[in-house]
Amino acid sequence: MRLRFNRGLAAALLFACAAGAAAQSSAESLFRKGFRAQRDGRHVEAYVLYTQARALAPANRKYIRAAQQVREPAAQLIASTGDYRTAIAMAPAAAGLQRLAAEPENEPAGPHIAVTGGEPERKLKQPVRLKPDNHATAFRFRGTLREAYEQVAEEFGLEAIFDDEFDGNDKVRIDLSDCDFSCVMLVLRDVGRTLLVPVTEKRFLLAADTASKRREIEPFAFVSIPLNDALTAEEVVEIGQAVQQTLEIKRFQMSPTSGMLFSRDSVTKARMAQAMVDALLHPRGAVMIELNVLSVNRDRTAELGIDLPGRFPVTNFSTILNGMPPERDGAAPLIGIGGGKTVLGVTVGGAQALATLNSGAGRSLQTMSIRAEHGMPAEMKLGERFPIINAQFSAAPAPGLDDDVGSGNFIQPIPSFTFEDLGLTMRATPLVHSAKEVTLELETEFQLLAGGAVNGVPILANRQFQSSVRLREGEFAIVSGMAVHEQRNTRPRQSGLVGIPLLGQLFSRRRRQANQSEMLILVRPRIVRLPPAEMVPSLTFRFGPEQRPLPAL
Repeated sequence: MRLRFNRGLAAALLFACAAGAAAQSSAESLFRKGFRAQRDGRHVEAYVLYTQARALAPANRKYIRAAQQVREPAAQLIASTGDYRTAIAMAPAAAGLQRLAAEPENEPAGPHIAVTGGEPERKLKQPVRLKPDNHATAFRFRGTLREAYEQVAEEFGLEAIFDDEFDGNDKVRIDLSDCDFSCVMLVLRDVGRTLLVPVTEKRFLLAADTASKRREIEPFAFVSIPLNDALTAEEVVEIGQAVQQTLEIKRFQMSPTSGMLFSRDSVTKARMAQAMVDALLHPRGAVMIELNVLSVNRDRTAELGIDLPGRFPVTNFSTILNGMPPERDGAAPLIGIGGGKTVLGVTVGGAQALATLNSGAGRSLQTMSIRAEHGMPAEMKLGERFPIINAQFSAAPAPGLDDDVGSGNFIQPIPSFTFEDLGLTMRATPLVHSAKEVTLELETEFQLLAGGAVNGVPILANRQFQSSVRLREGEFAIVSGMAVHEQRNTRPRQSGLVGIPLLGQLFSRRRRQANQSEMLILVRPRIVRLPPAEMVPSLTFRFGPEQRPLPAL
């Protein structure tokens, strides 16, 4: 709806205001009158007074800014009377004045309704962020709070708009040196308890910082934060709870299945939430754990003495009772005992002197590497999997069972068994402290066959070690070691001859056997990805008082 008034009303009003302003000789008094007129909503009168004050003091920027500030409201008031050309001449860039001027002048008086077909294009926009001509300078404020804001806006190439209920007439005395836009705005905000709301990149609105005004004009933002696809549902919930509880976001939603976080709150909290999630999503530190298994075996066997035969076979060569002497190959020497018809041959074995020494040594080195992340356990296994039967089927005699077995109709059930890991199993959990230090939580287990069995189930020998070690990057640490020393002494003797004093030692031999095996397990961490503390700086934001958080400049 649009109401038309007499076009001469605007001209008469302008003439009356100009005549009243011309009678004043002081530009400052004209400015004060214009300020009161602007406060009361008489923008046309305020514009004329500001213009007269500007004419009397052309170098005063305060009068220029005041006239520019009320130019558009005054033009809109003049346009409401129907004098569109005067309004356009006063404010050519005012929105809607060109369209109103193009309408036919012979429209009948009364309600006017314009209907435009189609829906306007809807496009979500990012929150407005001020773009001042940021530089450091010095300020010396001696005047009202409103004048201080206008001076700051002019210095940084911005425009300040004041809320209708904003007074801004409080006197301030502030001296600042080497202060940029954010610095000076925070100082003025704390002094005047004002609320700053960005309207465009070069314009901001100032109002009294009260709870009602915050609910009315403070901008809110809806934020969707995508997370890493590799995160589990528990990790998504953990990150969401950390952000929501830290910032006390009013409306917050987590979607663990899709890996998304959604929030709706003030622009300041929305941007803090994004920065906090980015810091939490930085990948953990990672290390390459190098495992070295060193085995050393030594064998030594020494034998010394005389090896005498322990058997003396006797052969009968007698002819008593028509006995025939046995056939011999003639290789073994004989000693005859007796004579005539009773001759016996005693076989004499060979004797030898022994003095031998055998020694051997073997060394093996096995190296493995595995990558592990901070706080995530990694496992390495070296050995084999051995099946152990838990239960097997044994059929009891039953009528007809033998026939089924013989005919092939009976199927033997498969026994139940499990696999045991024989050899070395090591679990390592790294904790990356910095770019130079890593802590390894280690669990080492040796499991071997003991050699015996109970009811057909083999007995396993098991050894376990648990330790924690803190190393510098690239250092070796001995996780565990196992040494086995075995020594055997063997002394075969000839019965009877050993008892001869002194000479008895000649009829024996000694055998000494020594076996020594050692195994060492060494680990060495190498950092392949730095922890977040080394890559992401600490986040520090000035949030302001709890009840009056800072605006997003």
